[in-house]
Amino acid sequence: MSKSTVKDILAQEEVHGAVLGNRFRYGAMVFIGVAITWNTLNLEGTGVLANLLSFALFAFVTVLHTFILRLGNAFWIKAFNYITLLFDYVLITGLIVFWTVAESPDDAGFAIKNPTNLYYLIPLLIPTFQFRIKYVVISYILFVLIHLGSIALSLHLGAQTTGSWYSYVMGEGVILADVIPTRPMLFGLVALTAGLTIRRSLNMLRRLASAEAQKTVLSRYFSPELAERLTSQPDQLRTGDRRFVTILFSDIRGFTTLSEHLPPEDLARMLTEYRELVTDIIFKHGGMIDKFIGDAVMAVFGVPESKGSEEDARAAVECSKEMLITLPDFNKQLAKWLPAKLDIGIGLHSGEVFAGTIGSENRLEYTVLGDTVNTASRLESLCKRLGRRLIVSKELVDQAGATGFESVARVQVRGRSQPVQVFTPVGFPLASSS
Repeated sequence: MSKSTVKDILAQEEVHGAVLGNRFRYGAMVFIGVAITWNTLNLEGTGVLANLLSFALFAFVTVLHTFILRLGNAFWIKAFNYITLLFDYVLITGLIVFWTVAESPDDAGFAIKNPTNLYYLIPLLIPTFQFRIKYVVISYILFVLIHLGSIALSLHLGAQTTGSWYSYVMGEGVILADVIPTRPMLFGLVALTAGLTIRRSLNMLRRLASAEAQKTVLSRYFSPELAERLTSQPDQLRTGDRRFVTILFSDIRGFTTLSEHLPPEDLARMLTEYRELVTDIIFKHGGMIDKFIGDAVMAVFGVPESKGSEEDARAAVECSKEMLITLPDFNKQLAKWLPAKLDIGIGLHSGEVFAGTIGSENRLEYTVLGDTVNTASRLESLCKRLGRRLIVSKELVDQAGATGFESVARVQVRGRSQPVQVFTPVGFPLASSS
């Protein structure tokens, strides 16, 4: 998965987090409403009005945030993340200032010790839902500035400093050694926990995205079971080495002529269905799809895991036979919507290749290279000339066992100085005359 894709996912999760944070605010409204109702029973006058007004403002911004989220405007959604964050701090600070003036105008330290300070945890925790560490950092910085500002203002207004815990807890005294560091440290631990949780979640998301992307790429080459196994062992593909494998080349006979008479959309559908058929067969027999080139397919048996050169060769032969045997049924299905009939030729060759990952960082490809690949391709091209659907090399026969094959001819293959003896399975039907 590309970096841009991960970035897009994170942007989407930020919006989803904003929605979840908005729902959290509704939950907070319930608890705050219960607390205000309980406290109001013991209050009268301006205290009741202040609590109800604060609750109404919090509810108004929450509902307005819901409206912004439903509009779906990316700019305003992001802007409101900051607006709600700033509003919550202003609202809580304003409420603390009111209660300091209303209840203890002569005790400048009351603003510092007011239990309402605990409500600062709400704007500190809500950003966690949005998977943005910067929101947590900004929120914590706002809290520290407000906290230190409250201490400075309280001292300026004459707050009494003391060293007595009794006077600090029960009276008007303030222990600076506790007031200055303790709450920022405790809230800092909350912010750190939130930040680390976000970072761990993001790292896990990136690892999962990378694993899924790698699995998607591998599924182009390998069966789902093997792709799953290789995803957990990526080093198995990163290091290239020399392997003894069997190469399968196949293409559709007369495809150029066929494509001239078919609409592009029908041609695309036919190729898609044909590729799905051969992919399933190749994966069933333990082969790797190296590539599709138009109507041609190249498969490899023996990488990245080998069952032994003999087993790999036999698997390639059985795979080729099944591809040819299932072709009539495929043509019957094809005839239901397309006036066309496919015939294919297959060439098999065993030999040594280089197997590994090649290409640039942005476009890596697991493939095999070597003369064995070229020879398999040349053998496939001989099928029509020799009137056979399946041509195999002597090297493959030596691996798979001579029994079950019959010699077809000795032919000169381009790229080879000496004629090559080619074979076909005994009793296998000849190619169609078309």
